[in-house]
Amino acid sequence: MPRWLWPLLCFGCVTAERPARSYSAALETDGEGPPFGSPDDAVAADSPEDLAAEVPELPGETLNASACPQAPVLRSLLKQMGMAEDELKTIFEDPDDPRKRTVITWIDCNVEAIVLKRREDLRGVLSDDLLKLQDLKLLDLSNTGIGGNVATLRKARKLKDVWLQASRVFGDLAVLQNLTNLQQVSFRGSEIHGDLSAAFSNLPEFKFLDLSETKVGGNLAGLPQFPELRRLYLKNTQVFGNLKTLSNIANITALDLSNTSVSGDISAILKWPMVLEVDLSRTKVTGRLGRSWAKCCKRLHTLRLANTQVKFVPLRHVPSPSWMPALSVLELSGSPLNCSIADLLVRALRLCRSLGNLKVARCGLHGRLPRLGRFAVARALASLDLEGNRLTAVTALPLICQTVILADNQNLTFNPGVLKNALANGVFLDLQNVTFAKPAEVTDLLDTTLEIGKYRTLVNEELGFACFDIASGVSLRVSPEKFAPERLCSCMPGWIGSGTSCRKCPRNSFKEDYGLGACLPCPLNSSSPAAARSHDSCQCDVGVLFEQNGTWRCGCPKDYARLGKSCVKCDELHLDCTYAGSEAFSASALPGFARLGHPTRAFQCLPPELRCNATGHKADGPTAVCLKGYSGPLCMDCAATYYATGSRCAPCLAEAAVGWSAWLVAVVVVAVAMVAAWWFSRRSATPAASLSLSTSPTSFSVFKELISAQGPMLLQMCQLWAVLAALSGSKTVGHAGGESDVDAGEFWEVPYVQALQLSVTNLKSALNLQCNYDGAAVRFALALAAPVIPLLLLLCCLVCEFWRHGLGINLGLQAITLLYIGGARSCSDLLSCQETDGAGDALPPGFAFRQAMPYFWCNDESQVKRYVDLVGYVSALCYALVIPCCLLYLYARQHIALQSSRMIGAAAAHSGDLRVCLYQVRGSSVDPQDLCGDSDRRHLAALTAYVAVLLRGRVELRLEAKEALARPLEGASHSDLWDFLASDVKERSITLKCRSITEMLTERCILQEVEQSDRVLSGAKNLLLKYTLCGNLWMEIVQKLVAVGLVSVVGSLDALQLSLAITLAMAAISGMVQPYLLPQLNTLQCCCFLCLALAALSFDFGWPFLSRSALLLPFVVSALLALATPDSAERLAVRLWQEVEPKLGQLQKGQSVEINAEILSFF
Repeated sequence: MPRWLWPLLCFGCVTAERPARSYSAALETDGEGPPFGSPDDAVAADSPEDLAAEVPELPGETLNASACPQAPVLRSLLKQMGMAEDELKTIFEDPDDPRKRTVITWIDCNVEAIVLKRREDLRGVLSDDLLKLQDLKLLDLSNTGIGGNVATLRKARKLKDVWLQASRVFGDLAVLQNLTNLQQVSFRGSEIHGDLSAAFSNLPEFKFLDLSETKVGGNLAGLPQFPELRRLYLKNTQVFGNLKTLSNIANITALDLSNTSVSGDISAILKWPMVLEVDLSRTKVTGRLGRSWAKCCKRLHTLRLANTQVKFVPLRHVPSPSWMPALSVLELSGSPLNCSIADLLVRALRLCRSLGNLKVARCGLHGRLPRLGRFAVARALASLDLEGNRLTAVTALPLICQTVILADNQNLTFNPGVLKNALANGVFLDLQNVTFAKPAEVTDLLDTTLEIGKYRTLVNEELGFACFDIASGVSLRVSPEKFAPERLCSCMPGWIGSGTSCRKCPRNSFKEDYGLGACLPCPLNSSSPAAARSHDSCQCDVGVLFEQNGTWRCGCPKDYARLGKSCVKCDELHLDCTYAGSEAFSASALPGFARLGHPTRAFQCLPPELRCNATGHKADGPTAVCLKGYSGPLCMDCAATYYATGSRCAPCLAEAAVGWSAWLVAVVVVAVAMVAAWWFSRRSATPAASLSLSTSPTSFSVFKELISAQGPMLLQMCQLWAVLAALSGSKTVGHAGGESDVDAGEFWEVPYVQALQLSVTNLKSALNLQCNYDGAAVRFALALAAPVIPLLLLLCCLVCEFWRHGLGINLGLQAITLLYIGGARSCSDLLSCQETDGAGDALPPGFAFRQAMPYFWCNDESQVKRYVDLVGYVSALCYALVIPCCLLYLYARQHIALQSSRMIGAAAAHSGDLRVCLYQVRGSSVDPQDLCGDSDRRHLAALTAYVAVLLRGRVELRLEAKEALARPLEGASHSDLWDFLASDVKERSITLKCRSITEMLTERCILQEVEQSDRVLSGAKNLLLKYTLCGNLWMEIVQKLVAVGLVSVVGSLDALQLSLAITLAMAAISGMVQPYLLPQLNTLQCCCFLCLALAALSFDFGWPFLSRSALLLPFVVSALLALATPDSAERLAVRLWQEVEPKLGQLQKGQSVEINAEILSFF
């Protein structure tokens, strides 16, 4: 910037009065100043806006502060103090903002004043940039959050005013000794420390010093003589010394040395004719206020000498206005006056016409408070504090006095009307801890003037009383326990007496109310300490207190029962403890629970839990209280005149007599059984070929054959689904008969599905035998017969073997298919002991009972029990070992008989005509003529298998010397069954399928050859032909073992895991092995076992919808399979073989045979 621009920029900055003068002027006034004790208001009363208003308008161009050399320094300083960037921009760049002169004052481009007081948002620090502002004269950071070391001011030699009170500045005060121009300094409330004597040099114009609330110390004698010092504040510092050392500061107007170690004689004040305010409270100052004070301190209006050793000597002959005429506040509390209140007010202060506030608490005053009506002090005194003295009476209150504190004066009396007039005039009276010599005064006030409050505000726990206070709205403060104890106070609960004279209730008694009530004894078997306040304080030896019929008693609380010397939760014992005071030995069992041989707990009943309902009844020893119609352990048996239906007991009806109708039903059942046996025998005797050739095959006939093949598989699935229903645990699986027969449980359908197990136990309610005979005997007989009857029927079927070759074995295998699972389940029920309750908890020793016969204990050694065990174990041996071993024998028999089929292989060539030849897997020659047995029949079987897989339409078959030939006729085509596969996969699949069907038909040839000579294979032919290969008969054995396994594991602890393992394993085996002849059966078998796994989960978790879905899904899959693909290549091969096998002789003569190789479908 050119040098010639500087005069223009600084044109208006040389004539204005500096704002710092306004700070000096505020303290130069000797008249009425701000209230004593508020130096902050005195030294910082002017706001930045006030200072700006005092600065006159500057002529010429306004100063551009940002162009001054000190601007970068000032910006850095303010930024470190915490000022925001946008505010800095306003200060330096906005010429119209008034804060430019208010916050920062520039003179000739030099910073002379920085005023940031009351800026609590600034939390920065003072930096050494302050040292570069050589012309700074005023620094005001009062009441801000700015900190830093005061040493940053050490070179500001032109500094006059420093206002750092209530800031975070710290450091040693000695750094100010080189600042010779100081006039006003305030560090009040900061962290400044140091020695007062070493901090200041001779400052001729020094007027104000405030170091209150700092760590500054030192001797007053070391303080330099400041001839112009007006105000000195050293409150709460470590200053000490003699007050006399300040006597030469003649112009002082305010002095505060309270709470310091300053000592000396009070007479030093006499040297200060200009003094206005003096506070020497809590110092070591001594002396007397005597006659020497008669003509001094005419301007002194505040004198505080609380807790000093200054003595007040009453004046007797003082000229009327001469003794401190301006005194308005006099505080002598805690000083040893030890005179009468009359001497103080009448002789010493009677002429103090300005004395408005007099505090003489705890000064040893005594006597009567006199009437001051004719004295000047009576017309000035507005507040009088006489707390803690020994006054005896109050004659009258000062005329205009609005606050009178008489607290802690004992045996005080008031002249008539004094209290009422004071309260009527709104005078604030503090009578706390005051006792009255005449209680009638208080009684009169309470009856006429005062109202008692609504709440007890004073509670004395040590003496046991509580008091109401005077109602709000009255200018009276009292201590109720001393003001009117008999009217305002009463004994607390647990204390007996009246007023404040209370004593504790003795041990083992209590009192619940305030007042004069008596102490009541604690209930029996309980105790309480002294001063018990309620019945809750009475602690029972066992349990808790409870109220019964208006009387408090000891006992266990609700939901608990007493057991010995403790209370136990009834939920854990399954007891009904609806009411307090229950005993574990007598409490009723919860609904669904029953007592069983255990004196202190009940056991959960088996489903349905409604059979046990002991609510409202008392159990007699181990006998459970059962719902009407139930009896026995855990109410598992039915009472007389009731019959068992599913897992429930229903009442017998009068019209339910059997009579002749029952016998008629029995005859009909026997007749139906005989007709069924005859039909099965005729069907077995009819050759399969004649059945097939009687009519030409259609889609519907194939559909019916598939449905009939799926029936036994679906029946087996339903029987196993009913077995898995036992996993439902506590879920209700039965339904009631009679009136409660509708929707009696979540799994209401289970009893109906259980009927498909074809067990005779389902007949116990069908013929109503339980109602017409002894119900228990009927149930016993049927339970015993249920596992035996399937075995007897099996023996009866075997007897038919003498009637016709293979008939008995055939019927026996069909009986096993239908009755095996139901018989195994009945056998398991007969032998199973119920050793746990419905929740899985073990029953008491000796109380385990038979599931099928609840009235028989498992540990019973009676003859009947041994007979039942004999029947059960023999039946179990038959189901678990004998029948599987018979099937295993059948498997071995077919394996040996059909070995020859596995020694011959077939090879085919398909180029135009289809040619098939046979060969021995291992022999002396590969010549087909060397094949043993009926080679033409086997050639024809192999050719039929290949045709069923490879060709569709009309085909001509012919036998030649070493091979069999199939020639497609007009309209014939190759099978498109495998077109969706890739070429290599397609060829491999076709080859495997041809081989599989060839082996199947070859086994059928051999089986047909040996059936006339082998009775066993002849009877088992239908069972063997159900599988693709007869060797897959092992699946039949596995299914029987799976049924036994599921029946065994459903009652175990790991029933769900084991059931899932068995069913999922069977699903995987069925899906991978594909054992059945019809592929639809393989798919259905896999689906059935997957649904059984799903049913196991649903029963265990109690999901009825999912279990029903698992039951219905196999039927849906069966229908879809039968409708979508009723036929297959395997079924076509069997059908073609049945068609051409009778024409073998015709083929052997060299003639040809035409067949139609078509897979039938509805679509």
